[in-house]
Amino acid sequence: MEYANGLLRRKPKGVRRRPDRAKLRLFSLPRPPAIPSHRRSHLAAARVENRRRGGAGGMRKSKAAAAAAAKQPHHAAQNGHALPSRLARYLDPDASLDKDQLLDAVHWIRQAVGLACGLLWGAVPLVGAFWIALFFTISTVIVHLYYAHLLKIDEEDFGGHAALLQEGLFASFTLFLLSWTLVYSLAHF
Repeated sequence: MEYANGLLRRKPKGVRRRPDRAKLRLFSLPRPPAIPSHRRSHLAAARVENRRRGGAGGMRKSKAAAAAAAKQPHHAAQNGHALPSRLARYLDPDASLDKDQLLDAVHWIRQAVGLACGLLWGAVPLVGAFWIALFFTISTVIVHLYYAHLLKIDEEDFGGHAALLQEGLFASFTLFLLSWTLVYSLAHF
């Protein structure tokens, strides 16, 4: 029903009123800019070249391509070591890590320790403040051993002992408490 000139007028069945374009613009997202035709042909050529080389353009490799890659021997670097993987780089004392990479590594080591201790403390019904203090001790010792003895870095280059030892501490403590409480409650109640 619509009001026209102050009178109530009934709309015939089957006729739909078109939405107001101003209201549509409020809720619609802006259109992405059109790609010029010379760029479209360049992008299409890049996609074809990527497929020709076996790249999936963001898709997973086929089983045959993955098996062929696994059969190829890993080449050694010039110094005789195998090419470093992403994880091995964080364990190699000769690798150069910048401050963000080292702090990320310390953070994730603490998360792993927090989760492992929380699951263990919850599975074995341990309770009390002693076990919380033991978690802090284990976590701190593991992080110190990692950067001081395994990587053999100068901690002053990365903000000192305090910055390295407190990185990720409270996030791992939260994960530790959450996993400990959850496993303890599920397993023993």
